[in-house]
Amino acid sequence: MQKVNEQFTGRLIAVLTPAQRQRQFELTVQISGLMAIFLPEVQRRLGLTQRQKNAINNLALKHQQANASVFQKAQTQEISWEDAQRIFKKNQDVLSKELLKVLDRQQLAKYKAMPGKPFAFPKPKIPMGGFGGPLIR
Repeated sequence: MQKVNEQFTGRLIAVLTPAQRQRQFELTVQISGLMAIFLPEVQRRLGLTQRQKNAINNLALKHQQANASVFQKAQTQEISWEDAQRIFKKNQDVLSKELLKVLDRQQLAKYKAMPGKPFAFPKPKIPMGGFGGPLIR
């Protein structure tokens, strides 16, 4: 999937003007939020060291492991799905705080400028409570 995404992005970038490429990058950062820090282009523009990249990857691995454990507990009904959702949110908040600690002040300032002019993305229409549930509008 990542390979297909990279191929598509490469083709898209090839037909855009430099200003359009910059805006596409800004929108990608906006929609990705702090998770944009995992994108190679964001890491390159921030000038992350290999040590910082390793720290980011280690945080991601710990986050995945923690969430996998929570998911398993919810599947086996050790905890409710509602509790699992709260824990997932807490884990995401912890990950975000830890990711910010990896950046130095200059990199943090660069990151904060990356989203550019705010864009109001339309809210996704996804079912709540599984398939057949009401749509979020």
